[in-house]
Amino acid sequence: MKTFLITIQFVLLYNMASAQIFFSEEFNNPPCNTGCPATGFINPAGPWTLTDIGVNGPTPNEWFVSCAENGAFVGDCGTGCIGLGDATLHIASTINQVFAGLVCPTGDCGAAYYAGFPPLDDVTTNKRIESPTIDCSSALCAPTISFKYIFNGEPPFDYFMLEYFDGVTWNILDNPAQTTICPNGQGRWTLYTLPLPASAIANANVKIGFRWINNNDGSGADPSVAIDSIVVGAPSPPDVQFTVGDNTVCTGSTTTITLNNPQPGVTYSWDYNNTQTYTGTTPPDFDSNLGTAGDYEIILTADNGCGQSTASQIITVNDCNTINAVIGLTATDLCINDAIDFFDLSTGNITSWSWTFNGSQTGSSSLEDPAQIVFDTIGLHEVILIVSDGVVSDTDTVLINVFYCLPPPDAAFIVNFNPPVCIDSCVTITNTSNYLPGATFSWTFESGIPSTANTADPPEICFNSAGSFEFKLVITNPDGQMDSVTADFIVLDCQPPQASFTPNTAALICVDSCMTFNNTSTASVNATYEWTFPGGTPNNFIGANPPDICYATIGGPYVAKLKVTDFGLSDSTTLDITVQDCPTLDALFTASVINICPGDSILFTDQSTGAVSWDWTFAGGTPSTFSGQAPPYITYDAPGTYTAQLIITNSSGNDQYTLDIIVDNCGAPIPAFSASQTVICAGDCIQFFDESTSNPQGWYWNFPGGSPSFSTQENPPYICYDAPGVYPVSLRVFNNLGIDSITIQGYIIVNASSQVATTFDSTTILLGESVTLGAFGGVSYTWYPDFFLSDDSVAAPVATPLDTTLYSVVMTDLNGCTSTAQVLVNVRPPNQVFVPNIFSPNSDAVNDFIKLYTTGPIERLEFHIFDRWGNRVFFSDDVNERWDGTYNGKNCNTGVYAYFYRIAFADGKVIRGKGDITLIR
Repeated sequence: MKTFLITIQFVLLYNMASAQIFFSEEFNNPPCNTGCPATGFINPAGPWTLTDIGVNGPTPNEWFVSCAENGAFVGDCGTGCIGLGDATLHIASTINQVFAGLVCPTGDCGAAYYAGFPPLDDVTTNKRIESPTIDCSSALCAPTISFKYIFNGEPPFDYFMLEYFDGVTWNILDNPAQTTICPNGQGRWTLYTLPLPASAIANANVKIGFRWINNNDGSGADPSVAIDSIVVGAPSPPDVQFTVGDNTVCTGSTTTITLNNPQPGVTYSWDYNNTQTYTGTTPPDFDSNLGTAGDYEIILTADNGCGQSTASQIITVNDCNTINAVIGLTATDLCINDAIDFFDLSTGNITSWSWTFNGSQTGSSSLEDPAQIVFDTIGLHEVILIVSDGVVSDTDTVLINVFYCLPPPDAAFIVNFNPPVCIDSCVTITNTSNYLPGATFSWTFESGIPSTANTADPPEICFNSAGSFEFKLVITNPDGQMDSVTADFIVLDCQPPQASFTPNTAALICVDSCMTFNNTSTASVNATYEWTFPGGTPNNFIGANPPDICYATIGGPYVAKLKVTDFGLSDSTTLDITVQDCPTLDALFTASVINICPGDSILFTDQSTGAVSWDWTFAGGTPSTFSGQAPPYITYDAPGTYTAQLIITNSSGNDQYTLDIIVDNCGAPIPAFSASQTVICAGDCIQFFDESTSNPQGWYWNFPGGSPSFSTQENPPYICYDAPGVYPVSLRVFNNLGIDSITIQGYIIVNASSQVATTFDSTTILLGESVTLGAFGGVSYTWYPDFFLSDDSVAAPVATPLDTTLYSVVMTDLNGCTSTAQVLVNVRPPNQVFVPNIFSPNSDAVNDFIKLYTTGPIERLEFHIFDRWGNRVFFSDDVNERWDGTYNGKNCNTGVYAYFYRIAFADGKVIRGKGDITLIR
């Protein structure tokens, strides 16, 4: 079943500019809001007709003309009727489709079709709506059809086709593409234009048709299709425009002539008025050498068989030469599909640049410094730069040699070792690189013995010191291509471990008791520990800290052992454990009651274990002492709180137990209570306290609106209120002398609470940037930590942290209720580049070198330096490499040199730059 969404949009009308209009249709006369069949709709040329093509189900989708799918401007989103409505031709569900009626009970809810609900509905559809006959008998050229449409469906199962009738047969012209979907789920109105076949020329019996096809699989996507603003007309004379590379040139130079938007079927004739003529779409450059200084009118005539159009421009040729074009580039010998950067090193007040890259994918550029130009054709190719200051121009050329290159080497190796690697141990290296026969190898092993090697497979490498060391391999193929790889390797100063542990008790313990063993060994974090506990449970353990070890068998000694292994070295220690049978003493007694009135008696019952003698003391009672297991009833005459005590003994020692007895002035209890809070927020919990007097013996609380809603505890904890409101609390207390109760109406006030919301959960800024945090939903806010905040007590402070910071905000709402949220601000350091602008390579150890400085991790870089004639005197792809002011081993002249760099940082950012360096000696 489809979803039918109806929104409101504006209407857009499209009118095709053409010399002749043979047919147009806006579907607005007469107007219709919904449900009007397309068949029989009247155009001034005649009615539209419907033809069933192939198989149609019992309840197919139908063509309608109504504003249920409203017309709109190109680029607008689909809507339902707006105002008086702008009707369109569209496919929609019908009132006869059972399940479609659940969403669209009246049928025709716009361009929304029903995809079926097999086997209950069969909506298979194959229908063509046909225009009235279109008279194109006066057409001298093939007419063009233009219309607006929206379309989605589910090609190749649910789709529409544009068809054409030449007076004899119908033919399929096109399957128009799906249009884009707007954020509200509706289609976006799109302009469609297509030339009709040549058979439409001078044909009085033309028709166009729109054919919709859908299956019955229950799957599809709206919109179906809607069509509006149909125009069939003959093309106007061609729109002719061309561009001149430079309208003002110097004698001896050329400028490009470029045809804008060449059209098929159009003949283009050019006249430069300097003996140059041409017919075609790619005119030659204007050559000032074919004439003298002055103005030349460039005339272009375009003929499409239905009419002619002309365009002209003036080129002024001046006798001048005040600028000097110089090309800078990073390489002249390239592998096929390599990319290089070009730089303008020209002199003069340059205002425009025209580059031509023969043999490249780019072809041309008007940038000052075009970058990453890919050459994809083998051979020798000319690169041309034409620069101009607006009055005169100059040209420079270079040749690029593009050839097929052998693959570069791919450096890789594996370090073979059994961890850990300690001082005085060795490792082997396996070379896993890819390289060509005849390649050379350069190995460096920091602090290794040996420290270098130049064979494919280096010898064994040994170490006599600890630390983190770098291994590096550089491979050079016979053709000069290089690759390198590095790896960090850690050598440890391995010291033997020292095993040690301490028990939490003496080594002589009672049967069925447990011991804790505390590991006090000295070892590294990578050490392993093996424990064995004969006679204990468990009897072994792997790990630094074992659980408690329990002994259930009398005997011994049982030898507890710890073995520590670290860096391949081991140490052990043991402890003898003896287990004996110890009498167990546990003093305990109960009282028949602990809250009594004066004159009442209490029976005390012994529940101790392991005792051979019992000594009782009853402060305030009669009798006050007793020796034996079962004392008589003890009577208490005076009010107060008294302690009853039992001391038991056996051969292993003694144990004692006490219990407080409360003797009250007895009477019926008087209820009273309090609460930890009486005004709370929804979801909070409260503790209640009994403050009744006269010795209550029982309590019954009632908490309407609370959870739990009642309690029999003396002081109920955690009564929670989830719903806002005002609630009473009741307490009933009783003893053997009476009962009483109290209810406080409106005692608990529960306020509604709200949750703080933030504008975002996390964000990322560069170091030094600021970001505005945001929270809303309350009346006050507190942010913490308050570091680098403009104000920690406002809803939207400005944060300028120096490092990644997790901020928390506590919001208080109108009811005083609080809630908390968090916002993460990630801080990333900026990427920066610096190149000094002067140096003096005179071997005085001061500014003898020039290099490029960066911040942030680098993935790849190129650093070029050129002399004033465009010759490259230095190149490096290593950020640490420096230029010493020489070229081919000779000192370079003092003067100004140009540099260019291109750096790809690890975060994906690419920075290009250029500038000047002054060399002095």
